[in-house]
Amino acid sequence: MAKYRLLYERVKAVAADLGIELLEPAPASDEMLQRVHCPKYVDRVQNGGLSAAEQRRIGFPWTPAMAVRSRRVAGASCAALLASLEHAVAMTLAGRHSSCQVRPGRRLLHLQRQRHRRAQCAVLS
Repeated sequence: MAKYRLLYERVKAVAADLGIELLEPAPASDEMLQRVHCPKYVDRVQNGGLSAAEQRRIGFPWTPAMAVRSRRVAGASCAALLASLEHAVAMTLAGRHSSCQVRPGRRLLHLQRQRHRRAQCAVLS
């Protein structure tokens, strides 16, 4: 999406003056994603098997680029969390990761992570 590229370019232009270090985190692995999401859902996102309802919930139609972006957003969110524990302040420019396809028994952890991501910042990507 253009808005994320524009945001990145704007932050990059002033990063050095503000003492901001821009990092590019690794995309989330299947193992990372399957800690929160059902393996079948991860596979559907990766391989274009999302239903029309799932695509509406996500807010984007499926494309190969969307699958890559989803992994990058999740990877940036995880890196942001870890960086914030070390540096106290950090953030991600990748957008917000959201989904309703959370593995059974993981809903509370997922909600806690969402709240933490909103309140705590991490790696700029």
